[in-house]
Amino acid sequence: MAVASIPLSRLDTRRRELGMTIDTLAKKASVSTATAKRVLRGDCNSVSFGAVTSLADALGVSFGLEETPVEEMIERQATLKARRLASMVQGTSALEDQGLDADDFNELVRRSKRRVLAGSHRRLWEEV
Repeated sequence: MAVASIPLSRLDTRRRELGMTIDTLAKKASVSTATAKRVLRGDCNSVSFGAVTSLADALGVSFGLEETPVEEMIERQATLKARRLASMVQGTSALEDQGLDADDFNELVRRSKRRVLAGSHRRLWEEV
């Protein structure tokens, strides 16, 4: 087995652990879905190293085989998504002269994060 295939074989497993679709992964890595599929099946002959590293970065995998823990990546993504959702609510409320103060905003983020984490991991990675 080639050395390069060791981390590459890990990428699809990691994607599945994170509950991320191939389309979402491709979007996050700024590569085409076809490129992502080729890399995930280990067919990298016609793929740039930059595309491979972009996919690995989007999955929290380094070529030194160091990985950001799955739980940490999921937690980080849930926080980002909850903040985006809360910001949208705050923006709408501000238009209606009912903006949220900092404590209310943080509470909205906490509640949104709980809901995001309780849902499907696939939806976790979708854009808001």
